[in-house]
Amino acid sequence: MTLAIVTNLIDTEFTLAHLLDVFVRYNSAAPVVLTVPELTIRHSEFVSIVGASGSGKSTLLRLIAGLIPPTSGTIRTQQADNQTQTTIGMVFQSANLIPWRTGEGNVRLPGELGKHTKTVSSSRIDELFHLVGLTSADRDKRVSELSGGMQMRVSLARSLVQNPDLLLMDEPFSALDDLLRMQLEEDVRRIHDQQSLTTVLVTHNITEAVFMSDRVIVLGNRPSTIHKDIEIKFPQARTKAIRIMPEFHSAVTKVTEALRTAAVTTPAG
Repeated sequence: MTLAIVTNLIDTEFTLAHLLDVFVRYNSAAPVVLTVPELTIRHSEFVSIVGASGSGKSTLLRLIAGLIPPTSGTIRTQQADNQTQTTIGMVFQSANLIPWRTGEGNVRLPGELGKHTKTVSSSRIDELFHLVGLTSADRDKRVSELSGGMQMRVSLARSLVQNPDLLLMDEPFSALDDLLRMQLEEDVRRIHDQQSLTTVLVTHNITEAVFMSDRVIVLGNRPSTIHKDIEIKFPQARTKAIRIMPEFHSAVTKVTEALRTAAVTTPAG
C-alpha cells in the first residue's frame, strides 16, 4: 500500500477526521507497531484514547495531528465549513511555556509564528484567560509565578487562541494532584461544550477518560490496534455530579474490562 495523506472533503459533513487502513512501523525492517483499520472522529465529539504503556496512544494522536506520517494508509481531515485545511491546537503533558515570557506572551505565541502572523486583540486575550479560569492579573505573570495548574491553563488558552477545529491533548493532567486534575477535567469539558470543539485526549486515567468523553478508544494487542470503541452517554451535563452516578461507575467498569482483555500478547516464535 502507498501513503496518502489528504486534507480534502470527506463523504460526510459530520466527519472531522478519518483514518483508513493505516499502519505504522519505525523503519522498513521493524515490525508494525500500530494498525488502524478505520477510525472516524466526528465534529464536536470528545474522544479519549486509552491503552497500556507502549500501545501507541501518542503515536495515534500524532498521526491525527499530521506530526508524523503513517507508513501506509489514508488520513483525511476536514473543517466544519468544508475548507481544505484543519486548524489544530495541541496541549502536551508539559505546559511547555517559554519562561521569559508572561502568561499573555505565551498565549500570543501561535499568532507570531509561521508565514501568516496574526495579531491577537487584548479583548481576545481577556476572553481566553476568563474561559480557562485565569484572571486579568495573570496575564502579566512570568511562568515562575504561575502554579502547575495555572501553567496548564495558560497552555490550554494558547492552544485555543487560533480557534482550532481540532483540539489534541496528550496526557495534560498527569502531573497534577487529584483535586486539581478533576477541576481541570470539568473545566476542559465545559470549554469543549461551550466552544463546540472537537477534542481528542490521550490519557492513562480511566475515570478521566469516562468523565470527559463521548467515546473511549481502547488500544491493545500486538501490533497495537483498536480493541474497543466504547460510546459514553450520561443523562446530564458533565459536572462533578456525574462522578457519583451509577452510570458513571458502570462505564468505568466497562472500559476497565476492555483494557484487561486488550492486554498485549506476544506472537509465537
